[in-house]
Amino acid sequence: MNSIRARVRSRTIITPAIEAALDSLIKERPCALVRIAFENSMFVSKSDEWYFFNEESWPTFLQREVSQLHPFIKAHAEDQIWLEFFEKYALMSKEYLVNCLRNTSRQHRGAKRFSKDFMILIAEGNFTDETLLAQKNFEVKKHNTVGLLVSIRLTLAHMIRFMNYVFTLEMARVEELPALLMQTGYIYQVSWANQQPTVLQHFADLADQGLVSFENFADSHDKVLQRRQSLPESLKLYCDQLDYFAAMHEMFKGLRRFTQVCELVGIIKPLPRGSAKLLY
Repeated sequence: MNSIRARVRSRTIITPAIEAALDSLIKERPCALVRIAFENSMFVSKSDEWYFFNEESWPTFLQREVSQLHPFIKAHAEDQIWLEFFEKYALMSKEYLVNCLRNTSRQHRGAKRFSKDFMILIAEGNFTDETLLAQKNFEVKKHNTVGLLVSIRLTLAHMIRFMNYVFTLEMARVEELPALLMQTGYIYQVSWANQQPTVLQHFADLADQGLVSFENFADSHDKVLQRRQSLPESLKLYCDQLDYFAAMHEMFKGLRRFTQVCELVGIIKPLPRGSAKLLY
């Protein structure tokens, strides 16, 4: 916890890295008391505002990260329409991180409500983008729909996390594996597509020259890779996630084809019509 607090203090950590640190903590199987203590230390309430590890207000921490990833929003961060949306986004981001500390075997009931909240957030993000761009007379482009990009990214992270629980907690029957693998692969494919506008705006001039490979970012032109080295750590991570999401999509697509073969030879039986819905 102290290492995370130090990086929050030095402004050198971003939410995916925090999520990874929380996952490492959970793998050690801490008792409920440790998880609650960590949660109370992570978000401290002061003057009607949540402070992240008692170092910086959570909205300030999150706004800096969003502005770094999406430079377009910097000039409009004080607009009322954006502030209203960002307050809801900050709340859902906080709930998402706190949820990472919860007992994974007891999240099925709350996941449905959580997913509904994310769908509402996506609608709010879309409305915010449309209203803000209309007020400024800006043409709608992928990179300037920031509300939609960040809300979809958070929703997809939640979906990936929950689908992983289905595997680790063995919540699915063998007959459900083909559908489960197809759904998980699709989530990674959408994550890859949603990540592209975030990365593209930092390489727009090089992309116009055809030097950026979104299918395999690591194989892009040397000019692209050199620019990546000069980016902040948060942006480097989002560039690398392009290849990660693409690789995971291909992996689950391959696993899906493997299960199809298993179905053909009778190792996996087809899911009977009218059978009960999937547990997850």
